[in-house]
Amino acid sequence: MAKHYDQAFHLWYSHHYELKRMVTLGIDGGCQWGKHPKRRCQHCSIQGLTPKVAALEKVIPTLESIVGELHSNVYAAGDSTLGFSKNQWQGTFAFLDQLAEACENSSVLRSHRFMLAYGLVSEFLKSAEICKGFIRTWNVGIETFDSKLLKSASKGINRGKEHIYDALELARELDYRLYVSGILGLPNTTVQSLAREVEDWLTFAEMYQDIVTTLSVSLPSVIPGSRMYWDIYNTQPEVREWHGEFIPCHKLSKLYIKKYTEVEIEDVQAALNDIAKGTLSIAQNGGNPLKFGGYMMGGIDAAEMKENELLKEIVAQLD
Repeated sequence: MAKHYDQAFHLWYSHHYELKRMVTLGIDGGCQWGKHPKRRCQHCSIQGLTPKVAALEKVIPTLESIVGELHSNVYAAGDSTLGFSKNQWQGTFAFLDQLAEACENSSVLRSHRFMLAYGLVSEFLKSAEICKGFIRTWNVGIETFDSKLLKSASKGINRGKEHIYDALELARELDYRLYVSGILGLPNTTVQSLAREVEDWLTFAEMYQDIVTTLSVSLPSVIPGSRMYWDIYNTQPEVREWHGEFIPCHKLSKLYIKKYTEVEIEDVQAALNDIAKGTLSIAQNGGNPLKFGGYMMGGIDAAEMKENELLKEIVAQLD
């Protein structure tokens, strides 16, 4: 961790955080939005996972150890952590309310905003004020600013551009940082809508460059367990042939885009390149540096190079 990951964190993220490293800790699981079968996001593999949270009496001492002894931030690797406040989802959970109070009462935690946590747009709007004392970064899958594409992907809870920008402005007002992801090539994408999406993402990057830590936009990953996967599995014989321990991810994305959109994978890849170049050019033109993509590379040693070569050989044999 100190040799590679800490170095990567220092390079990409340290200027956004008081503490200069990050460790992962799961404190919840399940998604309130996805609990209902008809509205589960099509690209998500969290299907039917019952929402649940860890015991607060165990969470707080663990956080105190990580923050106080390791001097580390915490990536709360939950499925939708910001959905667990009392003022949403019929008040089923008050976990965030209790966690905020416990952090404020902790001599170790009260002076730090140390957590990165995921939440849907509507969840953030309801929990941002509650969590502003301990959460530093809001991790959100915006996916697209197009309300029609959001609806076709069963992520209608994000609603559309105006609703998303309400949340982004609240994040800026409360001094949050943003780790944002998106998907190009969602069902019903057209050439025209794809061009608009490129404009939307570049406008977003320019407007929020001061608080964005990462912008990660990608092709649709057709993950086994997701509605995307089972829809194409049930309708395309070749997918059933591919089904197994090793999944040809790129082939699946290409086939999915061909079947459910009016564009080709080459169009989507070109659009991704435009977003990447535009995002990276912000810093080149004197703006704030934004990281594009979700990977952190802290260095490659001899053992890792050997592992990569072995993996390439295995993949070549499978092809």
